[in-house]
Amino acid sequence: MKNKIKNKPRVLLINSPTGKDIARGFTSTQYPLSLASLGTYLENKGIDVVMFDFCVMDFDKEWFINSLDKIRPDFVGVSCMTPTVNNGYKLIKIVKEYNPKIVSIMGGCHTTALPKQSLEEFPLVDFVVVGEGEYTTEEAISRIKSGKSLKGVKGIAHRVNGKIVVEENRELIADLDSMPFPKRDFVDISLYKKTHVKRGISRKFMNIAEIMTSRGCPNACIFCATHIAYGFKVRFRSAEKIIEEIRMIVRDYKVNHITILDDTFTLKKSLVYTICDEFKRLGLTWDCDTRVNFVTSDLLKKMKESGCIKVLFGIESGSDRMLKLIKKGITIEKVRKAYKWANEAGIKYIEAAFIVGAHPSETKDELMQSIKLAKQIKAGLIYVGVVVPFPGTELYQIMKDNNLMDKDVNWDQFAVYGTTLKWRTFNFSKDELLALQKKFFLNYYLDPRVVFNILRKIDSWPEFKYWFDIGMAFVKDMVKKR
Repeated sequence: MKNKIKNKPRVLLINSPTGKDIARGFTSTQYPLSLASLGTYLENKGIDVVMFDFCVMDFDKEWFINSLDKIRPDFVGVSCMTPTVNNGYKLIKIVKEYNPKIVSIMGGCHTTALPKQSLEEFPLVDFVVVGEGEYTTEEAISRIKSGKSLKGVKGIAHRVNGKIVVEENRELIADLDSMPFPKRDFVDISLYKKTHVKRGISRKFMNIAEIMTSRGCPNACIFCATHIAYGFKVRFRSAEKIIEEIRMIVRDYKVNHITILDDTFTLKKSLVYTICDEFKRLGLTWDCDTRVNFVTSDLLKKMKESGCIKVLFGIESGSDRMLKLIKKGITIEKVRKAYKWANEAGIKYIEAAFIVGAHPSETKDELMQSIKLAKQIKAGLIYVGVVVPFPGTELYQIMKDNNLMDKDVNWDQFAVYGTTLKWRTFNFSKDELLALQKKFFLNYYLDPRVVFNILRKIDSWPEFKYWFDIGMAFVKDMVKKR
């Protein structure tokens, strides 16, 4: 590719749409921090950037074409997860119809897992980004701007004389402190009021900003796609930079709540303690996700005292056999301890995430153990997903090797919620998996004690209305599933 860009390059970055109304019900949507990090990095390198997030923006083809006419982008980069990659390609087709000279780029966990296959499936994509996007995308744009070949650019897959070439992987960014703070106004932040950031954490009654204090996860869960881009290495930002960013977003964006998007926030306890002190100093509330084997009673008390109002633990199963098979690295005993400590600390919302069919060999008895455990640990909130074999994961290979996926499976169907399954497990059919997911949800949330526990924690009328709205969305979805 040797299209030479004469003037300052302009890039349109797009967060691909889910295509499902359920995304605006009771599932979670965050400001696309990784895409904003890429956009901010490119701007700092002298590139004009515009961003659309069709997870919250309504898509209209005529409006989109008019926007292309106004923006006049030289490059359009679409970030896609597996269930959104087809919708992302539809956007690229519109872009190429509008102007075939616009360079089309795809990035995200799907293309990172399947770079060659993605170019084969999506012929109008000029190149895909594999792994972290900042350095790779900037170098590729710089090459094209100068009329040079993309040959040898680490971290991409592209076409050379009609053949697909997957270049050498790019090294992970060693110094995260060197990355600029992501801009929070590429997209109108009020649009994110349509849904919540996480269950119980919503812009409908809070001023929220998301941050990341690290990249990566050291754990090897067979169903997780995080390691596809980041490997099993965790890179931390310094406490000084994190605190500087927190102070900046409080000052510039008037936030009163911080959502930490790290996969496992409490990996580095010394860092957590320092950040907790800053949250307490600023009078902020905050929430995070972590693992039961990376918390202690003292740490959870410190988190609560500093303003933590929610913590989510990925439990996945109530069976020790299952936890071992999915390489979760935890035990039921550790689960019980962590929830006991979190409840004793008085954290407002303690959520547990489970997966129906987390390993293909899960039995009905083991699923019943999960349902029973959710009640026993007093999780407060639960989320129940159905197993999804994302490309690039060990689970994907297991299910593929055992012919558990349909031949006609479509990427649109690789969603954790609100889709028609095209795979089964050894013991459950597709319909049984969905029925068991519904049973799990209803068994938990139809318990009056669970509902009362949520209601008694509500502090304001807007918060009550939020819970009422997502409760109605949940009921409608459960009725629809009948």
